[in-house]
Amino acid sequence: YPACLGTADKSYTVPRIVAIGPYHHGLEHLKQAEKVKHVAACHCIGDVQLLEEMYEKFIPVADDARRFYDKDVIEGISYDDFRHMMFFDACFLVQYMAMRTSFTRRDIIDGSLQRFMRPNRSDIFHDVMLLENQLPWTVVEKVLSFMADDDPDGPWIPKKFVYKLRYY
Repeated sequence: YPACLGTADKSYTVPRIVAIGPYHHGLEHLKQAEKVKHVAACHCIGDVQLLEEMYEKFIPVADDARRFYDKDVIEGISYDDFRHMMFFDACFLVQYMAMRTSFTRRDIIDGSLQRFMRPNRSDIFHDVMLLENQLPWTVVEKVLSFMADDDPDGPWIPKKFVYKLRYY
């Protein structure tokens, strides 16, 4: 953060429910969401065999994303752990965007994800907007590209998400 934000209240700097990216990863009060991220990944991709295949294609994007984070934070995270974090965080974010932009039946996300995301949507939105709780867009785009294979209209989620939440 810039020096002027160094004394900001933690409610403006620390996620309430979900860590996105490495800065807050591993905080005790955010661990419940880690399990949900795995469900989100399975739902993003479809089946386990495809999940492994897509993950292999995801690795170069995750490796490139390391350069966007503070070296002191990244230093303690192995490449494998970082790749996993980026993948599962991106899948969670994509599923959250899908939930917030559901306009038709095909957009509806998995019921187990809804049971976590809908009641927590305000806290998740807060967390997604935090400066140090972000992912490089290339990581999110890669996950979206996996989903676009099934959708002839391509990755529709980001445009609808921005449109719907543009006034926040």
